[in-house]
Order: sequence, then structure tokens, then C-alpha cells
Amino acid sequence: MSLEKQLDKLPHASLKTIILSLYDIHDDIDDIIERHLKAAKAISDKNIENRIANFTKELDKLLNSGLYYDYRDSGYFASQLNDLREEINDTIREHNLMAALELTEYFIGLVGPAMEMADDSCGEISDVFMTAMDQWLDIAAEVRRSNPDYLDWATKVQEFHKNDDYGCLQYVIKNSAVLLSKEELLELAEQFTAEAESNPDRSDGLFGIRCVAEALGDINLYERSYTLGSSELNEVQMRRIVDFALTISDTQRAQYWLDRPDWDRSSTYHKNLVVELLKKQGNTVQLKNHFMQDFEQTPNEHTLKTYWEVATQPERETIQQQLEVMADNPEYRHSMVGMLQFVDAFERAAKYVIQHASKIDGGAFYTVKKWAELFAQKQKTLAAILCYRALLTSLLERGYAKAYHHGGDYFRVLLELDKTNPDYAGFDDAQGYIRQLQNKHWRKRSFWAEAGHPNKP
Repeated sequence: MSLEKQLDKLPHASLKTIILSLYDIHDDIDDIIERHLKAAKAISDKNIENRIANFTKELDKLLNSGLYYDYRDSGYFASQLNDLREEINDTIREHNLMAALELTEYFIGLVGPAMEMADDSCGEISDVFMTAMDQWLDIAAEVRRSNPDYLDWATKVQEFHKNDDYGCLQYVIKNSAVLLSKEELLELAEQFTAEAESNPDRSDGLFGIRCVAEALGDINLYERSYTLGSSELNEVQMRRIVDFALTISDTQRAQYWLDRPDWDRSSTYHKNLVVELLKKQGNTVQLKNHFMQDFEQTPNEHTLKTYWEVATQPERETIQQQLEVMADNPEYRHSMVGMLQFVDAFERAAKYVIQHASKIDGGAFYTVKKWAELFAQKQKTLAAILCYRALLTSLLERGYAKAYHHGGDYFRVLLELDKTNPDYAGFDDAQGYIRQLQNKHWRKRSFWAEAGHPNKP
């Protein structure tokens, strides 16, 4: 086999290894290698320049196809757009930075035609243009480092912000810290403030201030974006301020807003924000007290789990004792079984189910099914049977035919559990329960077909 044919068959990595091993052996060899590399690059550069010259034509052809992409095909359209965006960033940018900047801006300018020719319910097309906007900022920052006066950068960013008719460029200012200086961003904030103060509809100006605040991580500006519009803030607005303060680790301002008297302190939002603040502060003692109080005020599986995770062993034993007492209170019947199971008190949980079998809400599908599965795993067979019966009885009484396949599953599980010869403790055995179902629901033939059992005795 000739050398040429052998080289043709070699993988790229092997050829690279050979060339690198030859380089630096002799000047003449180095000259030959460098000459071939330069020639190859010239061919590559020429191809790229040709591609740049024709790139906008390909974009225009895609956007002027006359096609409309419904929600089923919009993902394909988005992928076509994204391939072109990636080519600008991954290929053209490496060879011609200025062309990449201009082509990315041209691409962004096509957001209107693109959105008009597709159903973007899934948001994939919007995501492509949001990514393109971030791409433009990144390329612009690189251009600015070598050519700072190429554009009025702050004005250009503001132009994108104001021409965002489709909501795809809404993060341009928020993400512009890679390009704009702190002074330029603060100047934008002052312009937005003046706009908000002079315009009866303050929303655009306030949104602009908020974007600058996010770019700078400035809590004072973020607060201004709400307080300038109203002296009395609602819970949604305060929640956003606290979220932002926590994001930038300004625990003092987060504490200030959480201490405001206008909160509904029983709301999940407020409780979660308090927890996040205490975690940021590293206040483990108060965090544990918060979880304990939350559990005592609203005992359920969620509050129990969060308290249990930070409780000491003696505290966990106290919790178990509390649950034993609470189990006698009907107020907690919807969450008691799950709490007892969580602390591994399956004997007490099974006893609770047996005592309150008629009150189990089989309509709470996910909860009761989880109880049943855990009882079966722990061999608390009667409790598992009563939970599965509650699920099946509820399903049939509601006549929910679309879920009868689940009913068939419950029926078969009940038959399997019956094979363990459980003590039914005064409840109907399997055959007695089946006769009840046949007498009451014999007309629901689709269920009996799913169960694989006769609909009549």
C-alpha cells in the first residue's frame, strides 16, 4: 500500500500526532508544515468570507418561505433558527468578530417575522432569540475591549430594550453588566427614573429601573422600582423585593421587608422566605425554632419533615409522643397517617386507619395510594387493604371510567393481599367486599373487564 493511501486511512488524531512529532526537528521541516497550514487557513478564511456574504440571504429565505409552523412543528422551526445562530457564534465569530456582531444583530431584528410565522406556545422560538440577545452582549463586550468607540454601547442596549415587542429581549439590560460599566448603567437608571416620574403610566420606567438594579445587584434601585410607583406595597411586590435581597445576600434589607406589618404571616410564601433568610444568616437556632413552631401551629407531613431534619434525637422522641396524643384528634385525620408513617410508627398508623376506615378519602389518590403501598411493605396488611378499598370504592362511586384501569389494578392487589390470610378484624373479607361491589356497581362493565372478574355473583 502506498504512503498516500496509508495516510488517507489514518484518523485525524493520528495525523496530528505525526505532524507534532516532526515539528521542531529541523527548520526546513518546520517551514514546510507552516507553509501548508497557512495555505489551508487561507482557503478556510475565503470560505468563511463567502459564507458571511451569503448568510443574511439564507436567513431571509427561511423567514420569507411563506410557511406557517403550528405548535407541533414550531420546535423544528426553532431548531433551524438556532442552527444559524450557533453558526454565527461558533464559526463566524472565530474568523470575523465584527461580522459576527453585525449578523447577530441582524438575526435579532428578525424576531418579529419569526414570531408571526409560528405558534410559539412552547416558547422554543422565544428562547432562541433570548439566547441570541445574550450572544450579542457577549460578542459586543469582546469588540468593545479592542474597539471601545465602535458604538454608543449604552444607547444600543437601550434601543434593544425599548424595541422589545415580543418579550424576547426583556433581559438585555439585566444581562448587560458584561458590556456596560457601572456608571453607564446608573445613567440608564436615572433616565428610567425621570421617565417614570414624568409619565402617568410609570410601568416602562419602573421596569427599566428594575432591570438596571438586577444588572448591578443594587437593592436600593430595586426597591425604588416599586416604591416610586406606590407608597403602599402589596405582598407580591414585597415578596419580589425579599427574593432579590436574598439573591444578592443582603440579609438586612430582606429582614426589613419581612418585618413589615402588611404580611399574612401564616402564608406559605412568608414562611418560606423567613426560612431562606435564616439559612442565609446561618441562624440555626432560630431556624429550628421556626420549624418547631410551624409544625406545632400547622401539623402536616411537610412541616413535620422540615422540623424532623434539624431535630435532635430527644426532640424526635418528643415529636413521636406528640403524634401519639394528636392521633386521637379527628382534626388531623387527613395528615395523621402520613405523619405516623414518616416517623416509622407503622403500628400506630395502621391502628389509626382501622379505627377511621370509613373516613379515609379515597379521592386523595396520591396520598392514600402512598399509604397503602407503605403499609403493604411493612406487612400491615389490613391497613393496606382498607386503603386500597377506599381508593377503589371512591373511584367506582364517582363513575370515573377513564381511571377504571387503576381500579382494575387495585382489585388485583386486594386479591393478592387476601392470599396472605389476613385477620379482617370484623371487616368484610375479600369475597364479601367483592359481593358488595357487584351488588352496587354491576352495571360498570368496563371496570369489571379491567378487573378480569364477573360483574355479578
